[in-house]
Amino acid sequence: MAIEVRVSQDGIKAYRVRVATYDPNTGTRRNQTIGTFRLKREAERAERNAITNRDTGGIVGAASLTVGELLDDWYVSHKKRLSSQTAVDYHTTINLHIKPSLGTAKVSSLTPASLRQAYRSWEDSGKSPYVIQKCHQRLKQALNQAVSDRVIPSNPLAMVKPPRTPKKTMQWLDPHEARKFLDAAATDTMWPVWPLLLFEGLRKGEALGLRWGDLHWSDSGVTAHIQQQVAGDKANKGKAVILPYTKTSGSTRVVRLSNETIATLREHRLRQQRYRDEAIVWEDHDLICCTSVGTPHNPANADRSMDRIVRRAGLSKNGLRVHDLRHTCATLLLQNGQPIKAISERLGHSSVRITLDLYAHLVPDMQESTAAAWDVIVPRRDTSDALS
Repeated sequence: MAIEVRVSQDGIKAYRVRVATYDPNTGTRRNQTIGTFRLKREAERAERNAITNRDTGGIVGAASLTVGELLDDWYVSHKKRLSSQTAVDYHTTINLHIKPSLGTAKVSSLTPASLRQAYRSWEDSGKSPYVIQKCHQRLKQALNQAVSDRVIPSNPLAMVKPPRTPKKTMQWLDPHEARKFLDAAATDTMWPVWPLLLFEGLRKGEALGLRWGDLHWSDSGVTAHIQQQVAGDKANKGKAVILPYTKTSGSTRVVRLSNETIATLREHRLRQQRYRDEAIVWEDHDLICCTSVGTPHNPANADRSMDRIVRRAGLSKNGLRVHDLRHTCATLLLQNGQPIKAISERLGHSSVRITLDLYAHLVPDMQESTAAAWDVIVPRRDTSDALS
């Protein structure tokens, strides 16, 4: 352990701190440079912190660890657990948004006040609340690791709240509008993705990734095993790619299909077989909804098709999204008295609480029928004598 005095050509003194460390596997000793400081008291403080960290199992040199270095270390240690899509998203958030403003800051110098100031500057520079939310999540995860590694005693982000993201306005179709939409969609190239969204509540990627082999046909009906999805590959200019997993573990599920969807699939399978027989080239992925050569549809094309179908159906629904068909499924089922738990399972939510949070707006409409149900459940008390 040593503090070395170094003098520049201009005669300015600086103090370099080096601390002896040992490899836990080999026992090999080496001197690790902690940093160079302008003042001797700063060097002495850094030396004491480094020795304390070394002797208590923490990271030596923690005082000089930057936010950029911490994020890089956290990302590398977690990358193997992430899907390729998520890894690209994390990498973009870290390198494009966080590092330019916080990358060189010392982890040990972060405070709730300095982080709030960073968030305000991001907002002022035009970053959306959604982007800042993602920055907050990545920073919080990395700083939690820093706490575990004893780099810092506590996470300064525990006292910081990112800006709220505005809730997206949900729209849904009433039964009459839903019928008009499906009739207008019957000639679309992505048919039968539309009844899979509207009747079965699938997500767009799940409907595009559904395979014939995922269907189980029986005398009592047809069930679909939802276990993969199609997404736009962020690492390859948004090209459609099949992902062998769903959005979350709770999204992998079995859905019993409605009669109209079953009839649609029977008809579509015959049509698809003709296309397959006539195709010069066919890339077989066993997909129910695919292009004319068997490849997966790009999810972005569904958004464009959605706009055309809405216009063709003559619906006055400005900004109706593909995802709103899933909302339509949940809304119409709730309005028709179907159990919230069954709907939650159909949608693939990880808990009923998520479903309730999303569709709480429907609960007041159901209160009247719920109150009236007690007249049937428990016979009313005879009050004729009391009134006479």
